[in-house]
Amino acid sequence: MKQIVIAVVGLAGCGIDSNVEPFAPDQVASGIYKLTVSAATDTCDPPRYTGAGRRVGVSASEGALVLQDFMTVNGASAYPTYTLVQAAGYASAFPGVGKEAPTCAQPSPSGDASIAYTLVGAAADRVDVIEDEAWTINVPCSQPYVFPAASMPSASCKATRALRYDLVATCAPPCSIVLSTDLPGQTQTCSCDPGA
Repeated sequence: MKQIVIAVVGLAGCGIDSNVEPFAPDQVASGIYKLTVSAATDTCDPPRYTGAGRRVGVSASEGALVLQDFMTVNGASAYPTYTLVQAAGYASAFPGVGKEAPTCAQPSPSGDASIAYTLVGAAADRVDVIEDEAWTINVPCSQPYVFPAASMPSASCKATRALRYDLVATCAPPCSIVLSTDLPGQTQTCSCDPGA
C-alpha cells in the first residue's frame, strides 16, 4: 500500500461567525476529522468547494494547528494543508499579510490571489475556521503558476467559507496521519507503523 505521510491541522479566514465557542486551541486533538464546508458568499466560477463528510487530517502541537482543506481539481481529490500558529493569533494568509500571489506564469501579469484563514472556535473534538479568498483575474490563464488550472476562477471574484472539523478518531504521537493514495478517493488513516 502506497502511503504519503503528511502533517495536518488548521486553516482559517474572516467573514462568517467570529464568536464560535469555546475557544481552546490547546485542547484540540490530533486525528481524523469530518470536514463540513459552507459558503457565506461565493462569486467565483467555478465555485469554491462546499459539502460535508470528507475525512481530513488535523495535527495539533503546542501553539500550532495544521489542518487539511478539501478541493476537487478535474474530478480528482486534493487536500491542501494550512498552518495556524498561536504567535500569529491563529490566523494566516497566503502568500502573506498584505501580499498577493500571481495566478499564472503565462501570460504575465494575468492576475493575483490571496487567501486568509482565521481560527474562530476550537475544542477537544471540534475546530472552526473561516477562509476568505480574493481573486483578481486580468487575463485568462494559459499556464497556471501556484494554483491548479481547474480550480482557478474564470473572472475576478471573492469567496468566504466556513470550515467545520468534527473529530472522528484521535491519532496521538508517535502515530502519524497518512494519506493512502492507492485507495479509492484517497483515505486518511492513523498509522503507528514507523515505516509508513
